[in-house]
Amino acid sequence: MTQGQEKCLVVWPPEVFDVEADKAAERSMTDKAARGYQRMFFSGGDEVVPDKQGRVSIAASLRDYAGLERDVVVIGVRNRLEIWNPKAWDDYQAAELERFADLDESDQPHQH
Repeated sequence: MTQGQEKCLVVWPPEVFDVEADKAAERSMTDKAARGYQRMFFSGGDEVVPDKQGRVSIAASLRDYAGLERDVVVIGVRNRLEIWNPKAWDDYQAAELERFADLDESDQPHQH
């Protein structure tokens, strides 16, 4: 589990995390943005193991980063889970809804 963009948390299976970590590590150390990304990616991570009931504890630093309190929203995004503060997720969806609809239309194959 680590910090994600837009103030969410990202949970990857170990094998997917390893691939993402390799990609992050391959970025050029001469690029300021790459150094910043590597620092955030690697410093914010915490290996979590579910308990017998399938629950995981979220480190206080990660809870603070994502603004998590009591309730959370968990979404599946292809090869990862994201954990969001419910209000942050609602705000994100509201901001992205129109852009998503426009992309959906423009990405459709043209019918002849």
